[in-house]
Amino acid sequence: MSAASLFFVLVVTTFNQRVIFGQTFVEAWEDANTPLVEITVSPLATTSSLRVLDISWNVHKQWRTGDWVALYNEPPITKSQSSLFIGTIESSKGWIRTGILENRTSSKVPDFNKKCLGFWAAYWNNGEDEPVATTCLSTNPTWMADNWESIKRLKLSQVLLPGCHNAGSYQLAYSPFEPSVFDKYVFTQDESVLEQLIHGARYLDFRVGRYSRVKSLVDLIIRPQESVFWLNHDFVQVNKLLTVLNEIKMFLNNTQEIVVVDVHAFPVGFKKRMESHVELLGYLKLHLGDHLVSYMGYETTLEQVRATGKRLIVAYNRISIVHMHYSSVWRPVSQKWGDARSVEELHDYIIRTMSKPHLSGMFAVMAELTPNAWDVVTDEQRGLRTMMDACNHNVTDWFRDKWGLTTNAVAVDFIRSPFFESINFQLQDRERPGSPFIEITVSSLATASAIRVLDLAWSCPKAWKSGDWVALYNVPPRDKKQDSLFSITVATEKGWVRTGVQEKRLFPEEPDFTKKCLGFWAVYWRQADEEPVATTCLTTNPTWMQDNWDSIKNVRLKQVFLPGSHDAGAYQLAYSPFAPSYFQKYVFAQDESILEQLIHGARYLDFRIGRYPSGFWLNHDIARVHVLEFVFEDIKLFLNKTKEIVVIDLHAFPVGFKERPESHAELVEFIKLQIGDHLVGFMGYETTLQQIRDTGKRLIIAYNDPSIVPKYPLYLWFPISQKWGNVRSVTDLRNYLAKVMNSKPPRSTMWAAMAEMTPDAWSILSDKFNGLRNMADLSNHNMTEWFRDEWGHKANIVAVDFIRSSGIVAAAIRWNREKSFARLQKRSLIKP
Repeated sequence: MSAASLFFVLVVTTFNQRVIFGQTFVEAWEDANTPLVEITVSPLATTSSLRVLDISWNVHKQWRTGDWVALYNEPPITKSQSSLFIGTIESSKGWIRTGILENRTSSKVPDFNKKCLGFWAAYWNNGEDEPVATTCLSTNPTWMADNWESIKRLKLSQVLLPGCHNAGSYQLAYSPFEPSVFDKYVFTQDESVLEQLIHGARYLDFRVGRYSRVKSLVDLIIRPQESVFWLNHDFVQVNKLLTVLNEIKMFLNNTQEIVVVDVHAFPVGFKKRMESHVELLGYLKLHLGDHLVSYMGYETTLEQVRATGKRLIVAYNRISIVHMHYSSVWRPVSQKWGDARSVEELHDYIIRTMSKPHLSGMFAVMAELTPNAWDVVTDEQRGLRTMMDACNHNVTDWFRDKWGLTTNAVAVDFIRSPFFESINFQLQDRERPGSPFIEITVSSLATASAIRVLDLAWSCPKAWKSGDWVALYNVPPRDKKQDSLFSITVATEKGWVRTGVQEKRLFPEEPDFTKKCLGFWAVYWRQADEEPVATTCLTTNPTWMQDNWDSIKNVRLKQVFLPGSHDAGAYQLAYSPFAPSYFQKYVFAQDESILEQLIHGARYLDFRIGRYPSGFWLNHDIARVHVLEFVFEDIKLFLNKTKEIVVIDLHAFPVGFKERPESHAELVEFIKLQIGDHLVGFMGYETTLQQIRDTGKRLIIAYNDPSIVPKYPLYLWFPISQKWGNVRSVTDLRNYLAKVMNSKPPRSTMWAAMAEMTPDAWSILSDKFNGLRNMADLSNHNMTEWFRDEWGHKANIVAVDFIRSSGIVAAAIRWNREKSFARLQKRSLIKP
């Protein structure tokens, strides 16, 4: 590692020490206060030394007088083992220069596997025989792929990317030397671009100059050796662009990593020759075209980027050029550069930068010191290597302790081993309650002229500005000038609007068990910003548990937030407008089949069972609706195609049980026959999701008759407590749920907030509310807001009518991440 290595390694390894040695991310986070030790590499170069190794540590409250750190050339086993260096330490946190040189030579054959590079470090307590913490100096060529499940849902505007400032201004040196004045102020990296990538950089800041006398792109193709495009440091040409592009291709061809190249400045050959931009874009497409991701917007997730089959994003800092070349380049990355010449100035600038909200696009904090002309002429600062040595340890602390959760890309001089995956694991929770968002829901209303009308809901807390607007599209929007299906100016920071656009959806013959957009996209726009504040699409959620497994797997059943369907079996399938009959108005509580409810994210199904001579049916009170056997087929199909956990609550038995108690035994036998291979035996509601999955089965059936459950512990679970208010107004529903949410939850079981209004007999006879669809339309937007904002952290199960007309699935996903985040953060050093 070189100087900035301290910054990039320590920011992450505060949390991933256990990950390095094979534990899972959640385990690593549970041990977030675990002491750490790291090896970093100084950027300083003299006639007698180069690449000197530093040891840094943070042992929190475990520091004792007499503790020491040691450096080894083999893995440390005992504290009596011979070492290369020993240093006694006097504080719980700090760093020390060992004087040991890395003595590294450039490898002719690059290695794209993570490996230790011949040095190990250990932190020792006086009274302990085992080391408190150990590490090795290592490469990080595959940190994204190694931690894909943890980071794949992060948006490009969220992910924390380690980066190289002036990545093309590198000087390769493997033996001590005295830098010249030119060396001191031109070179900002001491690794080639390929080495920067192998050591973990994923954001490359490029400055391109055009020098060739070649007159056209055709000439460039015929005579590339005459080259033309160079990577510069300001007006100084340093390395050929073609050399670097070939290194990037080699890296992409040998890994599954995503790389962002920021072509940010054009200091030579562009200002008076605008056609140089067209030539440069042609050059990039010629050499990198097979790898270039077409512009998708910075709200795109890493998973969506990789799904294109390409993994190189080139941001181009000329918006007028980008507009004409969306197929190959992306909108500019906003660089936050303080032009600071002291550690104090840099700190003050970054404080100001990080205190402002960053709602649009991708941004990069340029975390380096910059000499002015006088500094260069007088050599007062003694060069960029010395300047970075002065600040990198501080920069490490700032981003590890204060700003790691709120930054995007961070670029430094002299980078090595920027290893950020643990923070990125935490960052997947940055799309938490309180973050700006927009979502599309599907109205529950049905009339003779319209069904499945799309609504837009938004929340932009503390960031709303006059003139903001939301829009609905039938293609992913590239910019705010694009034609939309619907748009409206928003007058408040949160709210919802009915678009009038119908989904016009047909249930596919072959259900899709992968998450996908369903042909509609929505954006929250700001007048002054080119990038959207928030984006979304109308989507399915068939695998949201698996997608967030690392966040939720250690959450207990009585703590997890499960979105659910009230009277799940009382569904009516309709895909064209119709005027509901009186019967339809008050019998049907859902408009998706059980399979569709599950595919759209429901994980709690509220069933009411009737026993008839023809067999078992799903009822709405005394009205039978669907054959239970057919519904079980849907559930089995879903379980066989996913890794999700599903909870069925057999909560009422309105027909055929009271007068015939043996129906219970017959029902259990029927359940065993139809779906017994999937049933988890009773384990208690303190059980974690991981423990459920470890059984090899993923279906829980809670049975609302505690006298029956003990007879069948291999198949049934004790009842779930349903909190049902039996209310007929939104105000009464809120008041009831407020009492529930402010009360202590049941100690030994799961509980469900039944978040729907219920008509009484007179309301049904008089048709006062015009049916359940209308009642859900009155309450579901309000209910979503309650659980999205103030009650989500306490919720266990929330069951609603017409589940797609609510945002309860999205709220549950956000809050489950938040619950995991909060639990882990109790032991974390990083404060958001």
